[in-house]
Amino acid sequence: MTSLVPIPRVDLSRDLFQMLNAAGPYLHRDTILLQKVCRVLKAFYLSAQESASVAGNLIPIVSVDLSRKHPGIRAKEARLRVEEALGACLLPSLQLIPANPAVGQEIWEVLSLLPYEARYRLYGEWEKDDERIPMVLAARQIAKLDTRRLLKRLAKENLKQLGRMVAKLAHSNPMTVLRTIVHQIEAYKDMVTPVVDAFKYLTQLEYDILEYVVIERLAQGGREKLKDDGLNLSDWLQSLACFWGHLCKKYPSMELRGLFQYLVNQLKKGVGIELVLLQELIQQMANVQYTENMTEEQLDAMAGSETLRFQATLFGMARNNKLEPFCEFRGLLKRIRFMWNPGFIVILVFQAILHEKAMKELHADIFKVELNVRCSLNSSGVHNMELG
Repeated sequence: MTSLVPIPRVDLSRDLFQMLNAAGPYLHRDTILLQKVCRVLKAFYLSAQESASVAGNLIPIVSVDLSRKHPGIRAKEARLRVEEALGACLLPSLQLIPANPAVGQEIWEVLSLLPYEARYRLYGEWEKDDERIPMVLAARQIAKLDTRRLLKRLAKENLKQLGRMVAKLAHSNPMTVLRTIVHQIEAYKDMVTPVVDAFKYLTQLEYDILEYVVIERLAQGGREKLKDDGLNLSDWLQSLACFWGHLCKKYPSMELRGLFQYLVNQLKKGVGIELVLLQELIQQMANVQYTENMTEEQLDAMAGSETLRFQATLFGMARNNKLEPFCEFRGLLKRIRFMWNPGFIVILVFQAILHEKAMKELHADIFKVELNVRCSLNSSGVHNMELG
Protein backbone atom coordinates (compact mmCIF):
# COMPACT_ATOMS: atom_id res chain seq x y z
CA MET A 1 0.00 0.00 0.00
CA THR A 2 1.19 3.43 -0.91
CA SER A 3 1.32 5.97 1.90
CA LEU A 4 -0.31 9.34 1.51
CA VAL A 5 2.26 12.11 1.17
CA PRO A 6 1.15 15.43 2.69
CA ILE A 7 0.86 18.24 0.16
CA PRO A 8 3.23 21.09 0.92
CA ARG A 9 1.23 24.25 1.26
CA VAL A 10 2.80 27.50 0.14
CA ASP A 11 1.17 30.71 1.34
CA LEU A 12 2.32 34.14 0.27
CA SER A 13 1.37 37.34 1.99
CA ARG A 14 -0.47 40.07 0.12
CA ASP A 15 2.39 42.35 1.05
CA LEU A 16 4.64 40.46 -1.40
CA PHE A 17 2.31 41.14 -4.34
CA GLN A 18 1.92 44.76 -3.27
CA MET A 19 5.69 45.13 -3.26
CA LEU A 20 5.92 43.55 -6.71
CA ASN A 21 3.31 45.96 -8.06
CA ALA A 22 5.21 48.88 -6.51
CA ALA A 23 8.54 47.68 -7.88
CA GLY A 24 7.19 47.29 -11.42
CA PRO A 25 9.88 47.19 -14.11
CA TYR A 26 12.58 48.29 -11.64
CA LEU A 27 13.02 44.68 -10.55
CA HIS A 28 15.31 44.33 -13.57
CA ARG A 29 18.14 45.78 -11.45
CA ASP A 30 18.47 42.46 -9.57
CA THR A 31 18.11 39.51 -11.94
CA ILE A 32 18.87 36.96 -9.22
CA LEU A 33 16.00 38.28 -7.11
CA LEU A 34 13.75 38.25 -10.17
CA GLN A 35 14.47 34.58 -10.82
CA LYS A 36 13.82 33.71 -7.18
CA VAL A 37 10.48 35.54 -7.35
CA CYS A 38 9.55 33.48 -10.43
CA ARG A 39 10.33 30.23 -8.62
CA VAL A 40 8.34 31.26 -5.55
CA LEU A 41 5.34 32.24 -7.69
CA LYS A 42 5.52 28.92 -9.51
CA ALA A 43 5.53 26.96 -6.24
CA PHE A 44 2.69 29.11 -4.89
CA TYR A 45 0.53 28.52 -7.97
CA LEU A 46 1.20 24.78 -8.14
CA SER A 47 0.47 24.38 -4.43
CA ALA A 48 -2.90 26.13 -4.76
CA GLN A 49 -3.87 24.14 -7.86
CA GLU A 50 -2.88 20.82 -6.28
CA SER A 51 -4.82 21.58 -3.10
CA ALA A 52 -7.89 22.42 -5.19
CA SER A 53 -7.64 19.20 -7.22
CA VAL A 54 -7.30 17.07 -4.08
CA ALA A 55 -10.18 18.85 -2.38
CA GLY A 56 -12.36 18.21 -5.42
CA ASN A 57 -11.82 14.45 -5.12
CA LEU A 58 -12.63 14.30 -1.41
CA ILE A 59 -16.07 13.99 0.16
CA PRO A 60 -17.15 17.47 1.31
CA ILE A 61 -17.04 17.75 5.11
CA VAL A 62 -18.54 20.62 7.06
CA SER A 63 -15.67 22.43 8.71
CA VAL A 64 -15.99 24.31 11.96
CA ASP A 65 -13.16 26.68 11.01
CA LEU A 66 -14.92 29.25 8.87
CA SER A 67 -11.83 31.42 8.57
CA ARG A 68 -10.13 29.01 6.16
CA LYS A 69 -11.02 29.49 2.51
CA HIS A 70 -12.04 26.65 0.25
CA PRO A 71 -9.08 25.36 -1.85
CA GLY A 72 -10.97 26.21 -5.04
CA ILE A 73 -11.27 29.84 -4.01
CA ARG A 74 -7.60 29.87 -3.01
CA ALA A 75 -6.66 28.51 -6.43
CA LYS A 76 -8.58 31.29 -8.22
CA GLU A 77 -7.03 33.95 -6.02
CA ALA A 78 -3.58 32.48 -6.60
CA ARG A 79 -4.06 32.59 -10.36
CA LEU A 80 -5.24 36.22 -10.25
CA ARG A 81 -2.28 37.25 -8.10
CA VAL A 82 0.23 35.45 -10.32
CA GLU A 83 -1.25 37.08 -13.43
CA GLU A 84 -1.09 40.48 -11.75
CA ALA A 85 2.55 39.96 -10.78
CA LEU A 86 3.43 38.90 -14.33
CA GLY A 87 1.72 41.84 -15.97
CA ALA A 88 2.83 44.53 -13.52
CA CYS A 89 6.37 43.45 -12.70
CA LEU A 90 7.96 40.43 -14.40
CA LEU A 91 7.17 41.04 -18.07
CA PRO A 92 8.00 44.79 -17.98
CA SER A 93 11.27 44.02 -16.17
CA LEU A 94 12.26 41.62 -18.94
CA GLN A 95 12.41 44.48 -21.46
CA LEU A 96 15.11 46.28 -19.46
CA ILE A 97 17.41 43.29 -18.91
CA PRO A 98 20.22 42.76 -21.44
CA ALA A 99 19.99 39.50 -23.38
CA ASN A 100 19.51 36.87 -20.67
CA PRO A 101 17.63 33.75 -21.84
CA ALA A 102 17.81 32.28 -18.32
CA VAL A 103 15.53 35.02 -16.99
CA GLY A 104 13.13 34.53 -19.89
CA GLN A 105 13.04 30.80 -19.19
CA GLU A 106 12.19 31.40 -15.51
CA ILE A 107 9.34 33.72 -16.53
CA TRP A 108 8.13 31.10 -19.02
CA GLU A 109 8.08 28.47 -16.27
CA VAL A 110 5.42 30.61 -14.57
CA LEU A 111 3.59 31.62 -17.75
CA SER A 112 3.35 28.06 -19.03
CA LEU A 113 1.17 27.16 -16.03
CA LEU A 114 -1.56 29.48 -17.33
CA PRO A 115 -3.93 28.64 -20.19
CA TYR A 116 -3.18 30.27 -23.53
CA GLU A 117 -6.14 32.67 -23.15
CA ALA A 118 -4.60 34.16 -20.00
CA ARG A 119 -1.15 34.32 -21.59
CA TYR A 120 -2.44 36.11 -24.67
CA ARG A 121 -4.33 38.60 -22.51
CA LEU A 122 -1.10 39.41 -20.68
CA TYR A 123 0.71 39.83 -24.00
CA GLY A 124 -1.99 42.20 -25.23
CA GLU A 125 -1.79 44.35 -22.10
CA TRP A 126 2.00 44.23 -21.99
CA GLU A 127 2.91 47.13 -24.26
CA LYS A 128 -0.20 49.16 -23.40
CA ASP A 129 0.95 49.48 -19.80
CA ASP A 130 4.53 50.22 -20.83
CA GLU A 131 3.58 53.47 -22.53
CA ARG A 132 3.33 55.11 -19.10
CA ILE A 133 6.99 54.39 -18.28
CA PRO A 134 9.52 56.44 -20.31
CA MET A 135 12.52 54.13 -19.90
CA VAL A 136 10.54 51.09 -21.02
CA LEU A 137 9.20 53.02 -24.00
CA ALA A 138 12.74 54.09 -24.91
CA ALA A 139 14.00 50.49 -24.69
CA ARG A 140 11.18 49.43 -26.99
CA GLN A 141 12.04 52.03 -29.62
CA ILE A 142 15.74 51.14 -29.51
CA ALA A 143 14.92 47.45 -29.97
CA LYS A 144 12.70 48.25 -32.96
CA LEU A 145 15.43 50.28 -34.67
CA ASP A 146 18.11 47.64 -33.98
CA THR A 147 15.85 44.90 -35.36
CA ARG A 148 15.24 46.76 -38.61
CA ARG A 149 18.95 47.43 -38.96
CA LEU A 150 19.78 43.73 -38.55
CA LEU A 151 17.05 42.56 -40.92
CA LYS A 152 18.50 44.71 -43.68
CA ARG A 153 21.79 42.81 -43.39
CA LEU A 154 20.35 39.35 -42.75
CA ALA A 155 21.20 36.88 -45.53
CA LYS A 156 22.09 33.24 -45.99
CA GLU A 157 25.81 33.98 -45.89
CA ASN A 158 25.81 35.71 -42.47
CA LEU A 159 22.89 33.78 -41.00
CA LYS A 160 24.76 32.27 -38.06
CA GLN A 161 26.19 35.55 -36.80
CA LEU A 162 23.23 37.85 -37.39
CA GLY A 163 20.73 35.17 -36.38
CA ARG A 164 22.25 35.11 -32.91
CA MET A 165 22.15 38.89 -32.77
CA VAL A 166 18.45 38.86 -33.62
CA ALA A 167 17.88 36.27 -30.88
CA LYS A 168 19.71 38.46 -28.35
CA LEU A 169 17.37 41.33 -29.15
CA ALA A 170 14.37 39.01 -28.84
CA HIS A 171 15.52 37.75 -25.42
CA SER A 172 15.09 41.22 -23.91
CA ASN A 173 12.25 42.67 -26.01
CA PRO A 174 10.42 39.68 -27.50
CA MET A 175 7.13 41.42 -28.26
CA THR A 176 8.68 44.43 -30.02
CA VAL A 177 11.31 42.46 -31.94
CA LEU A 178 8.99 39.69 -33.15
CA ARG A 179 6.25 42.12 -34.15
CA THR A 180 8.79 44.13 -36.18
CA ILE A 181 10.03 40.95 -37.88
CA VAL A 182 6.50 39.85 -38.80
CA HIS A 183 5.81 43.31 -40.26
CA GLN A 184 8.89 43.00 -42.45
CA ILE A 185 7.95 39.49 -43.59
CA GLU A 186 4.51 40.68 -44.66
CA ALA A 187 6.18 43.25 -46.90
CA TYR A 188 9.08 41.12 -48.17
CA LYS A 189 8.35 37.43 -48.75
CA ASP A 190 12.01 36.71 -49.62
CA MET A 191 12.90 37.15 -45.94
CA VAL A 192 10.93 34.06 -44.88
CA THR A 193 13.73 31.51 -45.30
CA PRO A 194 16.58 33.38 -43.53
CA VAL A 195 14.30 34.55 -40.73
CA VAL A 196 12.96 31.03 -40.08
CA ASP A 197 16.51 29.70 -39.96
CA ALA A 198 17.52 32.45 -37.54
CA PHE A 199 14.66 31.56 -35.19
CA LYS A 200 16.43 28.39 -34.05
CA TYR A 201 18.04 30.49 -31.32
CA LEU A 202 14.71 31.58 -29.77
CA THR A 203 13.31 30.29 -26.48
CA GLN A 204 9.90 28.77 -25.80
CA LEU A 205 8.62 32.08 -24.44
CA GLU A 206 9.47 33.81 -27.72
CA TYR A 207 7.80 31.08 -29.78
CA ASP A 208 4.63 31.55 -27.74
CA ILE A 209 4.73 35.32 -28.23
CA LEU A 210 5.35 34.80 -31.95
CA GLU A 211 2.12 32.83 -32.29
CA TYR A 212 0.26 35.62 -30.51
CA VAL A 213 1.75 38.20 -32.89
CA VAL A 214 0.63 36.17 -35.93
CA ILE A 215 -2.93 35.89 -34.58
CA GLU A 216 -2.88 39.60 -33.79
CA ARG A 217 -1.91 40.44 -37.37
CA LEU A 218 -4.67 38.21 -38.74
CA ALA A 219 -7.32 39.75 -36.50
CA GLN A 220 -6.21 43.33 -37.08
CA GLY A 221 -8.81 45.32 -38.98
CA GLY A 222 -8.37 47.96 -41.64
CA ARG A 223 -6.45 45.73 -44.07
CA GLU A 224 -7.87 44.06 -47.13
CA LYS A 225 -7.23 40.33 -47.37
CA LEU A 226 -7.86 40.35 -51.12
CA LYS A 227 -6.17 42.28 -53.89
CA ASP A 228 -7.98 44.93 -55.90
CA ASP A 229 -9.02 42.36 -58.51
CA GLY A 230 -11.04 40.56 -55.85
CA LEU A 231 -9.74 37.15 -56.97
CA ASN A 232 -6.33 36.74 -55.33
CA LEU A 233 -5.17 36.86 -51.74
CA SER A 234 -3.25 39.91 -50.59
CA ASP A 235 0.51 39.71 -50.62
CA TRP A 236 0.79 40.20 -46.86
CA LEU A 237 -1.56 37.28 -46.16
CA GLN A 238 0.28 34.99 -48.57
CA SER A 239 3.63 35.94 -47.02
CA LEU A 240 2.29 35.39 -43.51
CA ALA A 241 0.90 31.96 -44.44
CA CYS A 242 4.17 30.97 -46.12
CA PHE A 243 6.14 32.10 -43.07
CA TRP A 244 3.94 30.18 -40.65
CA GLY A 245 4.05 26.99 -42.74
CA HIS A 246 7.85 27.03 -42.98
CA LEU A 247 8.20 27.89 -39.29
CA CYS A 248 6.03 25.00 -38.07
CA LYS A 249 7.76 22.61 -40.46
CA LYS A 250 11.20 23.49 -39.08
CA TYR A 251 10.04 23.63 -35.44
CA PRO A 252 7.15 21.11 -35.14
CA SER A 253 7.04 21.41 -31.34
CA MET A 254 5.35 24.81 -31.49
CA GLU A 255 1.98 25.07 -29.76
CA LEU A 256 -0.84 25.68 -32.25
CA ARG A 257 -3.85 25.75 -29.94
CA GLY A 258 -4.37 29.52 -30.14
CA LEU A 259 -4.16 29.69 -33.93
CA PHE A 260 -6.47 26.70 -34.43
CA GLN A 261 -9.03 28.21 -32.07
CA TYR A 262 -8.91 31.48 -34.02
CA LEU A 263 -9.51 29.62 -37.30
CA VAL A 264 -12.41 27.71 -35.76
CA ASN A 265 -13.97 30.94 -34.50
CA GLN A 266 -13.64 32.45 -37.97
CA LEU A 267 -15.30 29.39 -39.51
CA LYS A 268 -18.18 29.73 -37.08
CA LYS A 269 -18.65 33.29 -38.39
CA GLY A 270 -18.66 32.01 -41.99
CA VAL A 271 -15.23 33.50 -42.80
CA GLY A 272 -12.67 31.13 -44.26
CA ILE A 273 -10.01 33.19 -46.03
CA GLU A 274 -7.56 32.67 -43.16
CA LEU A 275 -7.70 28.91 -43.82
CA VAL A 276 -4.82 29.53 -46.19
CA LEU A 277 -2.59 29.33 -43.07
CA LEU A 278 -3.85 25.84 -42.28
CA GLN A 279 -3.48 24.85 -45.93
CA GLU A 280 0.13 26.03 -46.00
CA LEU A 281 0.78 24.35 -42.65
CA ILE A 282 -0.46 20.96 -43.87
CA GLN A 283 1.34 21.18 -47.20
CA GLN A 284 4.65 22.15 -45.61
CA MET A 285 4.59 19.61 -42.80
CA ALA A 286 3.45 16.76 -45.06
CA ASN A 287 5.59 17.88 -48.03
CA VAL A 288 2.65 17.53 -50.42
CA GLN A 289 1.89 20.20 -53.01
CA TYR A 290 -1.66 21.02 -54.04
CA THR A 291 -2.27 21.00 -57.81
CA GLU A 292 -4.88 23.08 -59.60
CA ASN A 293 -6.24 22.95 -63.17
CA MET A 294 -5.44 19.30 -63.80
CA THR A 295 -6.04 17.75 -67.21
CA GLU A 296 -8.44 14.86 -67.83
CA GLU A 297 -5.54 12.41 -68.11
CA GLN A 298 -4.20 13.52 -64.74
CA LEU A 299 -7.63 13.19 -63.16
CA ASP A 300 -7.92 9.63 -64.48
CA ALA A 301 -4.47 8.84 -63.13
CA MET A 302 -5.48 10.05 -59.66
CA ALA A 303 -7.80 7.03 -59.43
CA GLY A 304 -4.83 4.66 -59.71
CA SER A 305 -2.08 3.57 -57.38
CA GLU A 306 0.24 5.81 -55.38
CA THR A 307 3.00 5.60 -58.00
CA LEU A 308 0.63 6.53 -60.82
CA ARG A 309 -0.80 9.44 -58.86
CA PHE A 310 2.69 10.73 -58.10
CA GLN A 311 3.78 10.50 -61.74
CA ALA A 312 0.65 12.34 -62.86
CA THR A 313 1.35 15.29 -60.51
CA LEU A 314 5.16 15.23 -60.62
CA PHE A 315 5.79 18.43 -62.64
CA GLY A 316 9.55 18.03 -62.38
CA MET A 317 9.66 17.69 -58.60
CA ALA A 318 11.92 15.15 -56.95
CA ARG A 319 10.16 12.52 -54.94
CA ASN A 320 10.73 12.62 -51.22
CA ASN A 321 10.68 9.14 -49.69
CA LYS A 322 11.73 10.29 -46.23
CA LEU A 323 9.46 9.52 -43.33
CA GLU A 324 10.05 12.80 -41.47
CA PRO A 325 7.32 14.82 -43.26
CA PHE A 326 4.72 12.15 -42.60
CA CYS A 327 5.77 11.85 -38.98
CA GLU A 328 5.46 15.62 -38.62
CA PHE A 329 2.01 15.53 -40.19
CA ARG A 330 0.92 12.71 -37.90
CA GLY A 331 2.07 14.83 -34.97
CA LEU A 332 -0.05 17.71 -36.28
CA LEU A 333 -3.08 15.43 -36.54
CA LYS A 334 -2.55 14.21 -32.99
CA ARG A 335 -2.54 17.78 -31.73
CA ILE A 336 -5.74 18.54 -33.65
CA ARG A 337 -7.40 15.40 -32.27
CA PHE A 338 -6.31 16.39 -28.77
CA MET A 339 -8.15 19.71 -29.09
CA TRP A 340 -11.14 18.79 -31.25
CA ASN A 341 -12.69 15.90 -33.09
CA PRO A 342 -11.39 16.11 -36.70
CA GLY A 343 -14.96 15.63 -37.91
CA PHE A 344 -15.85 18.85 -36.10
CA ILE A 345 -13.38 20.80 -38.27
CA VAL A 346 -14.73 19.21 -41.45
CA ILE A 347 -18.30 20.04 -40.46
CA LEU A 348 -17.35 23.65 -39.80
CA VAL A 349 -15.69 23.93 -43.20
CA PHE A 350 -18.75 22.67 -45.04
CA GLN A 351 -21.06 24.77 -42.88
CA ALA A 352 -19.03 27.83 -43.81
CA ILE A 353 -19.32 26.92 -47.48
CA LEU A 354 -23.09 26.54 -47.29
CA HIS A 355 -23.65 29.36 -44.82
CA GLU A 356 -26.52 31.52 -46.04
CA LYS A 357 -25.20 34.57 -44.30
CA ALA A 358 -21.85 34.25 -46.05
CA MET A 359 -23.61 33.74 -49.37
CA LYS A 360 -25.71 36.87 -48.92
CA GLU A 361 -23.23 39.24 -47.35
CA LEU A 362 -20.03 38.30 -49.15
CA HIS A 363 -19.32 39.43 -52.66
CA ALA A 364 -19.35 36.64 -55.23
CA ASP A 365 -15.63 37.01 -55.95
CA ILE A 366 -14.73 36.87 -52.27
CA PHE A 367 -16.83 33.75 -51.81
CA LYS A 368 -15.08 32.19 -54.80
CA VAL A 369 -11.67 32.78 -53.22
CA GLU A 370 -12.83 31.29 -49.92
CA LEU A 371 -14.27 28.29 -51.73
CA ASN A 372 -10.99 27.70 -53.57
CA VAL A 373 -9.04 27.86 -50.31
CA ARG A 374 -11.37 25.42 -48.59
CA CYS A 375 -11.38 22.99 -51.49
CA SER A 376 -7.59 23.01 -51.70
CA LEU A 377 -7.41 22.51 -47.93
CA ASN A 378 -9.77 19.54 -48.14
CA SER A 379 -7.77 18.02 -51.03
CA SER A 380 -4.48 18.39 -49.16
CA GLY A 381 -5.97 16.91 -46.00
CA VAL A 382 -7.52 13.93 -47.76
CA HIS A 383 -4.30 13.23 -49.69
CA ASN A 384 -2.27 13.39 -46.51
CA MET A 385 -4.71 11.11 -44.73
CA GLU A 386 -4.20 8.52 -47.45
CA LEU A 387 -0.42 8.79 -47.24
CA GLY A 388 -0.51 8.56 -43.46
